[in-house]
Amino acid sequence: MKRCTLVLDTETTGLVEHDFATIVELGAVIVAPSGAVVSRWTSYVLPPVLPLPPEADAAMRVNGIALADLTDAPTWSDVRSGLLRWVFSSDYVASFSLGTITSFNVWFDRTMIDRAGGLGVLDRMWGDCIQLDAGAKLPDTEAHPRRDPRRPSLRWTARELGIEQVEPAHRAVSDAETAARVMVALRSRA
Repeated sequence: MKRCTLVLDTETTGLVEHDFATIVELGAVIVAPSGAVVSRWTSYVLPPVLPLPPEADAAMRVNGIALADLTDAPTWSDVRSGLLRWVFSSDYVASFSLGTITSFNVWFDRTMIDRAGGLGVLDRMWGDCIQLDAGAKLPDTEAHPRRDPRRPSLRWTARELGIEQVEPAHRAVSDAETAARVMVALRSRA
């Protein structure tokens, strides 16, 4: 790894196939070329429609985000601007430049981010999916019954690699940091 990597995670009100699903939290970590997580950033995101529909209740219970946390949250446009300022003011990004953006489940996070309005200049920098790399490199003997064994969960993958999951789980910046640690461990298995 010669450049920095930006690892993102989203917390949402549902799955991609749900029309009501929207991002309610974005988390990011910068991984230095050495593999160390050198900076963390997170923000709640104001949903485009409040109150949230009752169908969003299950997802909100999983991520532990309350409606009260969101009422004064910035809009997606302001969150994106804040993320860009943070990334491009990082000493590590200035020193090593930014190579790629990834997440544990790129398909999900990128789809939700694109649905919200994208990342602007960062949109062209998406890279490989950490989850698919894990599915290819780790024998998944305990996959969740609903999951494709080539797409293991973050919790299972971290445990399999001996990585302690950053708590609280199911919060954007914690999951982004766990995913970053998984990414670094998987790269060492190349």
